[in-house]
Amino acid sequence: MMNLFGRAKQQPKSDTPQVLKNMRDQLNVLEKRQQYIEKKMLEEVNRARKLVKSNNRKGAILCLKRKRMLDKQAQQIMGAIMTIETQLMTIEGHTTNLLAMQSMRMATNTLRDLNNGMDIDDIADTFDDIQDQMEIAQEIGDVIGQDIGMDYDTQDLESELDFIINEQIEQELMGLTPVPQQDILIDPVPKEASQVSTPLPSAEDQELAALAAELGM
Repeated sequence: MMNLFGRAKQQPKSDTPQVLKNMRDQLNVLEKRQQYIEKKMLEEVNRARKLVKSNNRKGAILCLKRKRMLDKQAQQIMGAIMTIETQLMTIEGHTTNLLAMQSMRMATNTLRDLNNGMDIDDIADTFDDIQDQMEIAQEIGDVIGQDIGMDYDTQDLESELDFIINEQIEQELMGLTPVPQQDILIDPVPKEASQVSTPLPSAEDQELAALAAELGM
């Protein structure tokens, strides 16, 4: 709506949490109203059945008319409930998206502020300085680790080592002495023990041999 100066009247900002609360309260009222109407509809049907049994058709038809009126109200309330529930879910979803967007915007601003305090050229120069200092430290370590003293001839050292090894081998060979062989004494076997005496067969054995011979065994 335009005011006297031709400007549109600003609508007051809505309080989203309060709006959601009011919508939930209204849903609660409508649901209770619907339950009440459904109860009244059932009462009218039961009343109509009783009137039919008492042959009061006019009264029964009147009860059915009231039941249809109540049913129409129930349908209207159901439509209102569906509309409010749809709006409620839409507002809740939009509120969630708005909060998510605000969080992302705040995070973006924070990153921007952090990045403003850093320059990519300064960062590259810092890394170059770090690399240079590490190389200098490595060179210093190599210099400190060098051997300081006389420059020995490696060939002379090898010859001296071979002489020491050969001398040690000769000393070990000179220290070896032959092991004396000891005579192994073998006790002579008695003549009686070397001769194995064969026992003579007994009389029973002789009889068995004779019987076997007769049978051709």
